[in-house]
Amino acid sequence: MSVQDVLEKMAAEGCSNVGVQGDCDSEPVVLSQEQILQALIGQVDTLQQSLRQFQNQLDPSPDSELQHLEQAAVPDLQQKLKQAVKNMSEGLILIDRTGRIELVNTAAKRMLGLDPQTDILTVRKHIDQIGIRSLMANSSQLPAGSGEFRLKSGPGLLLEVRWSSMTDEWEHPLGWVLSIRDVTSEVIAENTKSEFIAAISHELRTPLTSIQNSVSNILAGITGKVSDKLLSYLTAMDKDCHRFGYLVNDLLDITKLEASEMPITRRVVHLGSLVQNVAEEYTSTAQKTDIHLSFNIEPEVCPVYADVQRIRQVMTNLLRNAVQFTPAGGNINIYVHDRGNDVVVEVADTGCGIHPELQKHLFSRFYQCGRRAGAGSRGSGLGLAICKGIISVHGGVIWLESQPEKGSRFFFSLPKIDPDRVLKNRLELFARTCNEQKSRFAMILLSFEMSRKSRLTLRQTAGQIIADMLAQSRFLLNCELDLVLQTGQAEMIFLISESKMQTIECVQNKIEKNLLNQIKKNFSDIPIVPMLGKAVFPADATDTAKLQETVRDNLAEILAG
Repeated sequence: MSVQDVLEKMAAEGCSNVGVQGDCDSEPVVLSQEQILQALIGQVDTLQQSLRQFQNQLDPSPDSELQHLEQAAVPDLQQKLKQAVKNMSEGLILIDRTGRIELVNTAAKRMLGLDPQTDILTVRKHIDQIGIRSLMANSSQLPAGSGEFRLKSGPGLLLEVRWSSMTDEWEHPLGWVLSIRDVTSEVIAENTKSEFIAAISHELRTPLTSIQNSVSNILAGITGKVSDKLLSYLTAMDKDCHRFGYLVNDLLDITKLEASEMPITRRVVHLGSLVQNVAEEYTSTAQKTDIHLSFNIEPEVCPVYADVQRIRQVMTNLLRNAVQFTPAGGNINIYVHDRGNDVVVEVADTGCGIHPELQKHLFSRFYQCGRRAGAGSRGSGLGLAICKGIISVHGGVIWLESQPEKGSRFFFSLPKIDPDRVLKNRLELFARTCNEQKSRFAMILLSFEMSRKSRLTLRQTAGQIIADMLAQSRFLLNCELDLVLQTGQAEMIFLISESKMQTIECVQNKIEKNLLNQIKKNFSDIPIVPMLGKAVFPADATDTAKLQETVRDNLAEILAG
């Protein structure tokens, strides 16, 4: 019986199973109605596939034709890509995830000073010799997985190498791709331009100084009485001379930074005190334009090792920009705080902000951001570029966060120094100098006696007094070798050398006078008692470690008394 006849018979009899027996001796196989239907469906599917294959042979579909065309075109496309890489003007190197070089084009071999026929093994040895792999490992100018650096090759070329990691669609690492570009001519042209700017700036400085001095003398009445009309002309000339002088100085600074020739005189600097001084100088300028300027400085900010004048220059540029681009009634806030191994300074304004597309160009030379608010000249476009160069020389970083119409926040960070290590090194330097010159120096320890009552208030007061003393230390000390360090929340140390400019006793008197005036003027209602301990080298101790012990012993005797 056919399958169809079996199914009809089962429907007529009302049964759900059927037995199938091959011969009289074998046991029958029982099949359900569902099993028989599944077998029938399988036969139909097999028949349909056979018909479809037969139809495709007679009339190929567009999909199958396209597939055949793609398969035929793949070798041609691969050949074109291979020739394109080979004939690139930039060098290209592919490295797999095991470090094996897979591809090097002709341009890369030429830039590296190798023959175009050089094999990949020789190229790998050459790359390892010039240290490209180590430079890739140390590069941090771009985001993770990429970087850039410059190196000199055998033929006297300066090469710019950019590298980035390769991953597949599942983010599995595949290796690295290196692009190499010859920037020799660009660097020569840039250096020539910088040298020209430096030469012109030097030539302009002499006549500009002469004009500025002449105008100042006339305004001072040295040449006679000045009429009101002439006074207005001379005042405008004097203002323009100063602006021109700033421009010349900026041009000289940027060329020195680019040539790595800017002189940096570093010393231990309390960044909070320096920032506070600059902010106080700009307070009146901000008030004239109805801008509120405030600063918030943590009392125990670690010192940094920096050039005071250069860091003041950075702060002045940032504050000048903030005042210029903040409308009347706005706010400028300055913050100084510790962050990990750095000290961070933030200058935040409520100005018109900077569009994200413009921010990436803001620290470039001669770039001027066209912010709308604020009066004043547009400047030279060198201020932020100089700030970036100065901070970079100090091993720090400068960056910004800004949104249009929501203000801007400029940050720069400088690495901390260890006060104990600085104190130890400076003591050794002082001791060596005094032994050679038969002179002396003193260590003065300033500490505050803390009673059990209002301990938190007293600690805060002591911290504020020390912060003020640090801010005014430039008026207390006359010698650049002298050192002031905060060594605790309620403790600071002065190292004072005796020289032609100052004596130890004179500096000690100035410190005591400044300290008493601060307490009397600002903290007279708080029961805080400052104590000064002193030891002189070599009179009180001939060893630096013993000198520190002597100072603390003397202070302990004062407290006990």
